[in-house]
Amino acid sequence: MRVMTEIAGRMMKSAKAGHLLLVSGTVLLLSACASTYMVDTWLDKNYKVKPFHNLLVVGITKDPNVRRVFEDIFTSELKNRGLKATASYSVTPPDQPVTRELLAEAVKKTGADAVITTRVVNVQQQTTVTPGYIDTYGTGGPYPYAYPYLYPQRDLYTYYGSSQVIQPPTVQTYEVATLETVLFDAADGAMVWSGTSTTFETKQTVTVSKDLSKLIIKNLAEKGLI
Repeated sequence: MRVMTEIAGRMMKSAKAGHLLLVSGTVLLLSACASTYMVDTWLDKNYKVKPFHNLLVVGITKDPNVRRVFEDIFTSELKNRGLKATASYSVTPPDQPVTRELLAEAVKKTGADAVITTRVVNVQQQTTVTPGYIDTYGTGGPYPYAYPYLYPQRDLYTYYGSSQVIQPPTVQTYEVATLETVLFDAADGAMVWSGTSTTFETKQTVTVSKDLSKLIIKNLAEKGLI
């Protein structure tokens, strides 16, 4: 029980610097493109790598609905790889923050050999500006526009040949969320691995949860941790 309390303390300490998990419904699809990707990862060089088989998934957020969706999707992806996984909300009060005591009890109840947590550590607003442009068809003559009263004698083809299409500059504002995922060894509470990911917040919790869990699981598998 002391070890479980220790891992709970480490996890909660890691969580204090951030706020919700997937900011009231996170992420992705900017201009119809997947926008969640890994920024960097860290692995304890002194850790003797071993694969974990039973993981407790914890989404750190104040929104219980977001927590449920994220944890359900993440555990489902882990189970698809033949692993045992448990959503923390299913073994702790789903509408309450996960305290040290609750997490320690959840680890004991599930027999988890690892705990994986995810939280949002930063949200920034960014703006992109696309320059405008002018496309001119034909020579254009002395006037850029073929107004009828200027050239009443022109037919369809000369009119089209001297026309212009103007696209004004466009400005797009969006939010970028930075997330931190940490893997703990339940045996001694040690932080084994961590990963930082970035995603565009477009209130699509399901989409970001699927993309993020696949990215994390792929990296953990490559490291031999699952």
